[in-house]
Amino acid sequence: MDELINPSRTSSSYEAADIADNNEDFSIFLKKKKKKPQKSPEESIPAKTMEDEKEIKKNELELKPKKCVDGFEYAEMIEAESSVAEYEKLKNNLARIYEFELDPFQQQAIVAMENGHSVFVAAHTSAGKTVVAEYAIALSRKHRSRVVYTSPIKALSNQKFRDFRNQFQDVGLITGDMQINEDASCLIMTTEILKSMLYNGRVSSDELEWVIFDEVHYINDNDRGHVWEEVLIMLPHQVKIVMLSATVPNCLEFADWVGRIKNRKIHVVQTLSRPVPLRHHLYFGIDKNSRNCCYEIMGPNGVFNIQNFHEAKNAQLALWTKPDGQVLDSHIGNERGHYLTIVHFLLNQNLLPAVVFIFSRKNCTKFANQLCQSIDLTTAEEKAGIRELFEKYLATFKGTDRALPQVKMIEKLCERGFAVHHSGILPVLKELVEILFQKGYVKFLLATETFAMGVNMPARSVIFDALDKFDGSKRRQLNCTEYIQMAGRAGRRGIDDSGFVAILSKGRDTYDYAALLPILMGKAISLESKFRITYNMLLNIIRAEQLNINDMLQSSYVERVSLRALSSKNEEIAKTLEKVNALPKLTCVDCTEVEEAASINNYYTTLMSYINKRQSLLTTLIESNSAVEELMIPGRYLLICYPQKNIACMLVCIHTFINTKGAKELDVISLQLPQGRGGRKVGYDILSEDDKLKEKQNLLFEHSIKYGLETLVDNQQSYNRLEIMKNVPFENIIAICNAKVENIGGKEVSEYLQQRNAFGSRGSEPSRFVSNLMIEMDILMKSIIQNPSNDFLLKFGEDLKSNEVDIRDEISQLVLLRENLLDESRYICRQCVEFDSHIHMVHERKLLEAEHIKLKLETSFAALTLTDDYVSCLKVLKELNFINKENLLTLKGKVAVQINEDTLLLTELIFENVFQKRSCSEIAAMLSAVTAQHRFAKHKDQERNGKIKTKFTDADIINSLKDEIATVANKLDIIEGKHYVVNARTSDITFGLMEAVYQWAEGMSFEQITHLTDADEGLIVRCIQRLDDILRDIRNAGEIIGDKTLVQKMTETSAAICRDIVFHQSLYVANN
Repeated sequence: MDELINPSRTSSSYEAADIADNNEDFSIFLKKKKKKPQKSPEESIPAKTMEDEKEIKKNELELKPKKCVDGFEYAEMIEAESSVAEYEKLKNNLARIYEFELDPFQQQAIVAMENGHSVFVAAHTSAGKTVVAEYAIALSRKHRSRVVYTSPIKALSNQKFRDFRNQFQDVGLITGDMQINEDASCLIMTTEILKSMLYNGRVSSDELEWVIFDEVHYINDNDRGHVWEEVLIMLPHQVKIVMLSATVPNCLEFADWVGRIKNRKIHVVQTLSRPVPLRHHLYFGIDKNSRNCCYEIMGPNGVFNIQNFHEAKNAQLALWTKPDGQVLDSHIGNERGHYLTIVHFLLNQNLLPAVVFIFSRKNCTKFANQLCQSIDLTTAEEKAGIRELFEKYLATFKGTDRALPQVKMIEKLCERGFAVHHSGILPVLKELVEILFQKGYVKFLLATETFAMGVNMPARSVIFDALDKFDGSKRRQLNCTEYIQMAGRAGRRGIDDSGFVAILSKGRDTYDYAALLPILMGKAISLESKFRITYNMLLNIIRAEQLNINDMLQSSYVERVSLRALSSKNEEIAKTLEKVNALPKLTCVDCTEVEEAASINNYYTTLMSYINKRQSLLTTLIESNSAVEELMIPGRYLLICYPQKNIACMLVCIHTFINTKGAKELDVISLQLPQGRGGRKVGYDILSEDDKLKEKQNLLFEHSIKYGLETLVDNQQSYNRLEIMKNVPFENIIAICNAKVENIGGKEVSEYLQQRNAFGSRGSEPSRFVSNLMIEMDILMKSIIQNPSNDFLLKFGEDLKSNEVDIRDEISQLVLLRENLLDESRYICRQCVEFDSHIHMVHERKLLEAEHIKLKLETSFAALTLTDDYVSCLKVLKELNFINKENLLTLKGKVAVQINEDTLLLTELIFENVFQKRSCSEIAAMLSAVTAQHRFAKHKDQERNGKIKTKFTDADIINSLKDEIATVANKLDIIEGKHYVVNARTSDITFGLMEAVYQWAEGMSFEQITHLTDADEGLIVRCIQRLDDILRDIRNAGEIIGDKTLVQKMTETSAAICRDIVFHQSLYVANN
């Protein structure tokens, strides 16, 4: 896969059969050695290799990377031009000689790797990223070290094993159920396998030099993307990394994150060029007469041809319009006509082989069979070659397997040049189709989007059956990344001048221009973190002493922004602490050498507590108490803080109460401020919310010290105008007055304010009502100034109260704080002649100390995004007794570590002794509920071929198995819900294959069990293969707890299901 995978994919959109094996329990990998002192890169290279390279001076080979971009100092984008000269110096001493001229991006990557750098390579499909992986393998062979190649799925691992074995010979493959040449210098495996090895401490950096991550953009996968993050975090720092990805817009950011967690520079190589340019078309031919209805809408230059698009639209409409102007019905269901026509078009235009992407397994098979009945694309010689390959590769099939309807269908299709490729096809048949396609026997392949992940599968043409798909939850349009991923299969390097891409436009209406543009020319999807807390990860971290959950979460990609800021934050913390320590210490006797309750520190703490509690309590009362909210009517006088104009306390009158979408604000009227005061504070609007809060607190502090708690300032000036201040938040209210003005919302005030807004001081004279309002506000203001006892304000506990106990307690505390602050005898510090200076010294120190604490919290574990998820999962594990109070593994927890899939459910089943009383067939059937990805059809008794399914299994047995596993799953759901863990466990349990798996374990043939379900053969095989992985996990768990019966039952169940076509060896793995 060389373009980015859709981040919101589900198992149904990726196809169930292509999910990688999850079992990672094996006893071999890199031999663990005693820890040695860390070597420099030069010291770790064997002496002979160093001798061979003496003639090459390293400083002559250094690339000139770009200056770090946007603060990504751990990622360096290499300039293409800078690598040419360096590569020429290396050309005759490469670890691998190529018979063709390498592209510039390949040269860049090779020079970077020769200099011992890790690389991130982003390029389009078929651009040649595999060359970079091959060179890392060649370097490890030259250095006599080891290399690991990881892929996202087992099928891709098998393909790469074949390719690399043909080139390097000393290559091994490790999967959940198979180890081939495990001591090889190059090991192929899925990312899950490597994750398990890292958790189990089976990866030693003494010999391992490189790890290659192919399809690294798979990190966007919702279900499995977190695995890539875990592996990258846990890899030893000495191991160098090669990451191969589709073109993504944020490759520098991702590389910088990897560089930070590995403490090494990552050299980024990116190319946007395609080795074979693409031409995109609309095709709407439906018969012989319209066969050539094909319009290019975007060429290799990437410019959308709007003129051709409109011509295509008009031509398509004309095709469906009679000469008399009557519009024909769009032949719904006439897909066969579209496909027959386009096959002939491609054949005549020499545009085969072609891959057709259809987002439905059912339609892939249906259209292929329809075409096969009408068209034959192969010669007699090709047919003979196809039959020979079928006989060769399927020779080991049992008689009943060789006669499977799907086997016969695929063979018939292939003989005529057609084939299908999707998760419903048997894995061995999918591989055979891939081999036939590579050899040129298959000319027209109908596939789902998973085929875009295959290697070495370029075609002359790519056809899109549609531009929308069901993604597991809803039907939606393809995004640009998905489209380019599939379209990128068009064009064979060295054979075709361009790749032909066509979108089938069915019916009389073509695609809308606005819908096509984002698909063809939209922005690629960025790499985003899908890191999440899993029970298996938590248990493994608790078990492994060298791992730490804090480090794991802090190093995750989701924390990349805070990770980039960590260094500067630590510097800020140190500087802030220095400033705190540098402040002069207060030594005043009256302020400090008194009882703590009377000290200036306590006074300051009480004052700031009052200011903050008053603000929050007023807001709470207004929002939660209807009686108080009723006071907030137009005409009510308030005292507010208005930091926008640097005013700590001012009198206003409510003009409008705003309550929309949960946001409660006020528009208020005030007397226009005197000349020279109240101008808008420069830069206030761009401050952060935290800084705005600080501004307000500073204002209120200064005002309270100088004038009092709720006191207006006497400006000794008269006011002659009103002004309105909009969207004042409740948090700015200082006090509610007992006075109000009637009819404040009337016409006269509104007209006056409109004129003031429109004409300013040139507006007409105010009306009598407005003039009276200004006089009244002026009188009230002076009255409040002259009466410090604040009889004009509503009082907490008397006028402002609540029936809620918690709020009542808060009010009592606030009243007590106010009384203490107004009690002059309480604080001796107030008698100090330098109180004002001293309280500001305390204020400065407290602000710096608060900033220091805030910075430390921002870098602490509590500030991490996933901390709450971690705590919730930890509570679940404790309640289920997987860990004890000291956060150490219990016996149950040690067993759970062995379970890689649905950890909680399977462990609970083990400890409830569910398997002890069950037969092997019943165990297999029960566990299929965890591994099956097929649900019952709407008509459970209706088979695919229309016959009524035969029932072989006692319904009571199946129902009891369902009830037993569902009961445990429901119990876990309740516990997880209690601790706010979102898992929806029951949705992962599927009973659609229970009877088929039961009979398979009983010895029934594969052909027979296909009659027990409407599931495709490929889904049945995948279910049983994953089932064997789970049986292996449970068997290992049985050995941990010394349960010989459990071990024996799992062994016998595995033996019962591991047979015939379900466990047929991969064609890529079989010896040539």
